[in-house]
Amino acid sequence: MFGFVGNIYVQAKIQSLNKIRESAVELQELELDKIIYHNRKVSYLKQFAAISTNYASFVSHIPVVTYEDLKPYIEKMMRGEENILCADSITNFAKSSGTTDVSKYIPVSKSSMFKGHFQGSRHLLASYFERFPNNKIFKGKNLVVSGSLQTVPNNPSAFVGDVSAILTNQIPQWIQRLRTPDLATALLSNWDEKLNAIARQTAFENVTGLSGVPSWSLELLKAVLQISGKKNIEQVWHNFELYIHGGVNFSPYQTQFENIVGKRVNYINAYNASEGFFAFSDTENTDELLLLPQHDIFYEFRELEHPQQIVPLEGVIKNILYEIILTTNSGLWRYALGDTVEFTSINPYRFKIVGRTKQYINIAGEELMVHNAEEAIAAASKTTGMHVQEFSAAPLFLEDGKICHQWFIEFENTPKSTVQFQHILDEKLQQLNSDYKAKRSGNYILQPLQIVAVPQNLFRNWLGAKEKLGGQHKVPRLSNNRIFAEEFLALITT
Repeated sequence: MFGFVGNIYVQAKIQSLNKIRESAVELQELELDKIIYHNRKVSYLKQFAAISTNYASFVSHIPVVTYEDLKPYIEKMMRGEENILCADSITNFAKSSGTTDVSKYIPVSKSSMFKGHFQGSRHLLASYFERFPNNKIFKGKNLVVSGSLQTVPNNPSAFVGDVSAILTNQIPQWIQRLRTPDLATALLSNWDEKLNAIARQTAFENVTGLSGVPSWSLELLKAVLQISGKKNIEQVWHNFELYIHGGVNFSPYQTQFENIVGKRVNYINAYNASEGFFAFSDTENTDELLLLPQHDIFYEFRELEHPQQIVPLEGVIKNILYEIILTTNSGLWRYALGDTVEFTSINPYRFKIVGRTKQYINIAGEELMVHNAEEAIAAASKTTGMHVQEFSAAPLFLEDGKICHQWFIEFENTPKSTVQFQHILDEKLQQLNSDYKAKRSGNYILQPLQIVAVPQNLFRNWLGAKEKLGGQHKVPRLSNNRIFAEEFLALITT
């Protein structure tokens, strides 16, 4: 099916990928020039002094903003007003998969769709062909676990939904033939109905690849096994070879995934968010992601320890924690994303995701970050054989005035005891985070962590109550307050 023409196309994309690796800074300069020139007449920019396309002029006139700063402008765009934040007409808005109850609506232009998300997907596949030239990914169908779409209230010509659903709805018909499930099934709004429909449709198809958030992907694979009556996925999809994951760290889920699949497959970590396609893993180490510098986004990076220090790509330094700041062709202007990264290489530019600026625990100066939590959970799971399906942690204030961290963990099988898991988790956190270790020393400040082994499906039910099943929705890993923790406890007692 792929043929001679397809091979030529892949080789051209591999050459383009090499240019990304070799000339990222130059490509970023071109992106900034393109974005500013294309959107130079929008009303948002008119409130500032004249802006040239060089970086110094850009940062001296345009402030760093949050979603709340742009929300009034985005609301105008959702009502159908044009030339507000970007020059293109916007008919798609990606509903943020954030863990709070307040949704964000990110404008997605056609340019960002085709030059950003789809272009990023093509480079991802080129990288896969580069690493595995004898693959058979296009000998079967690729299954994408996507979200759903609805029309915008009072503007029926515009759509809002998960970014995966927006992209699925826009994919050309000839590519749709390489995918499964059918479009109507893929865009179903009820997750349980969609899950069963996808499982029934794909249980007897030749699926070679799967893309989706790990938690929902695992739920789908279990449904496929139940319908097919098979022991593992290898017996169902004989040619299955690639899993593209994203949204959360895959390591806590990997053992479960391998057990369900039943054979070795290849993995790619894709950092494809509502705001754009940022990066993917192009090596065996799926924790290190190659930045995509010519995909309708200009990047800046703000040091977490020195927030006044903001640099473009050429100014980043390895082993420094940065928050990503975006300027996109869809109308996000110096937008503080909230995701934190650490560069592991600058030739080419590769980084690892550290966490979220709003997801951490720092009650006693311990500065626990998401990547610490995920790595420690994975280590404890591997050592004890107690597989974790989901988890979340928050501070707990004890009656004697002392503090500990309370971990809500949903195990694959309800354990008789969590003592060993608790001990290994605590030890690993101390190995990974010197601040946490200092505060745990002698039990003077932080007491030993507590584990609450929650009932099966507790986190699923919690997301369901918030109408956040499927798509890119996920459980918050860390919270610096007890809002979510109290909601979990309330579900346990009901």
